Amino acid sequence: IAIRCKEWDEVEKYLSVLEQIASSEDFHHRKASYLAARNRVEEALVEAEIACNNESPRFETLARKADLLIECNHTERAKLAIDELVPRSRMKRDVKIGLQCKFLLRQDNWREAEILWMKLSRPDIPVPVHQALKKEILNQELADPMTSPVKREEIQAELAVIGEPFQLLLVETGDGED
Repeated sequence: IAIRCKEWDEVEKYLSVLEQIASSEDFHHRKASYLAARNRVEEALVEAEIACNNESPRFETLARKADLLIECNHTERAKLAIDELVPRSRMKRDVKIGLQCKFLLRQDNWREAEILWMKLSRPDIPVPVHQALKKEILNQELADPMTSPVKREEIQAELAVIGEPFQLLLVETGDGED
C-alpha cells in the first residue's frame, strides 16, 4: 500500500523491518517492487533475480522478474521468463497475458498484442494495467500509417474514454502483498 501511495519513507522503514523477519524471497520481491516504482529498474531487476533464487519461487516473484526484464529491454530473457510462467488461476492467467501484451507492445506489435488483450478474462472491467495496455495498443494503431481515417477517429474517441494515462506497473495478484 505504501508503494502505491508513494510513501517512500514508509516503504523504506517497512523494508528494513522486513529484511529482519521475512524470507529472502519476500524481502527481495518487495524491494524489487519498491525500486521499480521509483524507476530504478536495473536495480529492481537485480533484487527480482535474487528473489527468484530459491527452490520454487512464487508466481508473483517470477512475474515481477519478467516485467523487469521487459522494462530493461532484455528481450530474449523476458520472452523466456514469460513462457516459463505457469498461472494456476484466472487472475494469474491475466497477469501472464498482460506481460505478453507488454512484451509485444515493446516490439511495436500492436496487432498481436490486441489479440492477446481480448483474451483477458474480463477486458471490459477497468483494471488500470489492462487500461494502460489498451491505451498503448490504441496509440500504436493510431501511429500506424495503414490505419484508415475513420478508424483513427474511432481510436481517438476510445482513447478519450480511457482517460488519463496509467503507469504500467505489474498488478500484484491478490495475495495481500505490497
